[in-house]
Amino acid sequence: MKISEQFIKPFSSYEEVFYDEIEKHKKHFLPICSINLKCIFPEQDEWLHIVSVKEIFEGYVGEDTGPFHTAFTKEDMIGFDVIDGKYQFEADWNYFALEQSPENDLEEAYLSQP
Repeated sequence: MKISEQFIKPFSSYEEVFYDEIEKHKKHFLPICSINLKCIFPEQDEWLHIVSVKEIFEGYVGEDTGPFHTAFTKEDMIGFDVIDGKYQFEADWNYFALEQSPENDLEEAYLSQP
């Protein structure tokens, strides 16, 4: 499928993708690309954001933070609320291992990410 440049944004800014708590979202996520649904459904002028989790870990993201899981954010699964077309992480930030122990080996790896 060829998508016109007007409907795709590679590496959108955090402000374009996330609703609030931009610094927290920067710490844990990387926006990969945004696609406007108009390219498939001309009547829907909405952006779909594809993001990656930055957590570098052997195993699954969230595997050791069960008390902070929700119906949509659990082991190796991330959920977002959509507010005004932007994403807001829907669970407690303690879902991420770095929030549990900020002075571990992950901190240096996190900080080296964009």
